[in-house]
Amino acid sequence: MTIIAISYRRDDTGAISGRIYDRLRQHYGQASVFMDIDAIPPGKDFRDHIKDTIDHCDALIAIVGDRWLGRKKAGARIAEDSDWVRIELEIAFRNNIPVVPVLIGQAIMPRANQLPESIRNFAFLQAAKVDSGADFHPHMDRLIHSLDVRIESSRPVSAPTPPLPTNPSSNDATPFPSIRQALDPAAGASAAIEDNRVLSRFAGVVTTARGHASKYLSAADIRLPGILRRRSRGYWIGAVLVLALAMIASPYADDYLNLAQLRRILYQQLSQWQPDQIRPRDTKVLSIEDADYWYGEPQGRRPINRSYLAKLVDALDKAGAKVIALDIDPHLPDADAKGTPGDFNEIQAAYRDETEDLIRSIVHAAANRKMIVLPRSLKWNADRTGYFFRTDFYQPYGICTGFDQLGRWLNPGTRRIPIPYEAQSNIACGYIGLPVDMSMLPPPLAVGRTHLDSFALAIARAFYPESAARLGSGTYYVRYATESALAAAHARFSAGDLLRAASGVTTALKNEAVIIGGHWHAMAPNEGNLVDFWPTPIGLLSGSVIHENYVETAFADKNYEYMPDWILGAFEFIFGLTAILVFACFSTTWSKLVALSGMLALFVLIQWVMLYTLGTFFDGLVVLSAIWLHSLLARGDLRRQVYRLTAS
Repeated sequence: MTIIAISYRRDDTGAISGRIYDRLRQHYGQASVFMDIDAIPPGKDFRDHIKDTIDHCDALIAIVGDRWLGRKKAGARIAEDSDWVRIELEIAFRNNIPVVPVLIGQAIMPRANQLPESIRNFAFLQAAKVDSGADFHPHMDRLIHSLDVRIESSRPVSAPTPPLPTNPSSNDATPFPSIRQALDPAAGASAAIEDNRVLSRFAGVVTTARGHASKYLSAADIRLPGILRRRSRGYWIGAVLVLALAMIASPYADDYLNLAQLRRILYQQLSQWQPDQIRPRDTKVLSIEDADYWYGEPQGRRPINRSYLAKLVDALDKAGAKVIALDIDPHLPDADAKGTPGDFNEIQAAYRDETEDLIRSIVHAAANRKMIVLPRSLKWNADRTGYFFRTDFYQPYGICTGFDQLGRWLNPGTRRIPIPYEAQSNIACGYIGLPVDMSMLPPPLAVGRTHLDSFALAIARAFYPESAARLGSGTYYVRYATESALAAAHARFSAGDLLRAASGVTTALKNEAVIIGGHWHAMAPNEGNLVDFWPTPIGLLSGSVIHENYVETAFADKNYEYMPDWILGAFEFIFGLTAILVFACFSTTWSKLVALSGMLALFVLIQWVMLYTLGTFFDGLVVLSAIWLHSLLARGDLRRQVYRLTAS
């Protein structure tokens, strides 16, 4: 039978000691727990009485409160030779009886220099914690489990008796021969006894190790019922409220915590770890750099010199590019312009000649069986009923004036610059706007009675019609190529290098879809912001590089359909609930830091899997941080915690 003694001071922890006594008696039995050791019969030496009681114990529970040292004016009571608490601990240590300190409330273990030499080891014992509030029963469950393991491991291992013979006529036969018996049959039963003794010692070591582990986390603690019992109802309610508030505040935290930059870094790293990361294969970008724009023929003029653009189209036509796309702003400044074919007065006189140079180059390249993709500018109706076309500089020349019955662009041309019939089907347009959510592939937009391709989708349709048909009218995620992937693919070239016929440029652009775009600084060379730069999941990118990523996404063998926000929110909520349960298993700050590291590793792993299988991931950093902080600050019942905060 297990015998447990309780050591305490009445003026320190008298009330809760009674509750602990009752719980222990429920578990071990009424005759197994002794509490008032100092109830000494008249005429008997109290030291002998305490010794007789503790000598028969399997464990001594020392209940420590704020006044456990027993402070007096002349010093601490624990320092007196006649102090009953001191005597109880001295006898327990002398007889190698396990001593289990139990801290009540906010009490802490005494320091070694506060204790007499005879019980100084008490300061180094691992203490259990028992709260008097709603956590009392979960704490007692853990204490009882630890006591069971500690008592079992501290009991001496008795010498095993020889195995019973299986055959009554043989005195040395054993039911299970030992190892040495198997190797040497002459070893006899004595070998079996020695082997069993070794196995018993090994079992004792294993039990002791389990006892030490149970001080920090018992097996019952990692089961869901055990986790739920470890914390009060107020703790769980508070944790769920923190989770809900963190999910609501997460979009607004980006502005204050600069999480967007962290998310871009995470996206880049996860993309680099993908086994099938996207790389530019069939698309190239021809960038008009600072040297080309400020010191070359454009001379820093806005709008950009269209004769210069004509030279780039001619050079790409000569280089053998399969698709030539112009990523420029095409709309006319006159809001009342109708874009009527043949009405050239809508083009400002100062720009009319250079505009016609560009139109002739476009028609010539289309006649040479090159696919031409031009940007089409849109505007949202003031009455919010939908989009409508703005007038662009090439409409007066009969390009992209409307749609036929099959939804193809009409390019009738004009008398001044006629477009051969075989070249008309080689010119297409796509809207140039970017989506609000830069993780989305711009879908076709309803304009009037037809659906208009985006600029990138028009390029994809011109280069590889099956890709656009495969994507249909759905909404998909963009798969951005990382900076290292773009550099490795040699996907960007300078416009100046093309015009100078630099080595290797012409060969690299042959049979490719080439997007002409701007990459110059707005105010002067290397001064001001770069033009046409936009934030993306992997950082700031030029519009032409963004369209390149869109096109390559359309070409990719695997595309990911856009996922509704509520599904990502569900992933985030489930991850938050998991974090709540994990952090509830740990009590100390250091253990919670280790748990946070583990949850961060799990978070990255989940994001990697989601990016690989779904093409996106959820924002869980704010939620994880908020729940971890709540687990650090929470102390038992939520109402008591609120009371402490308001009282302070």
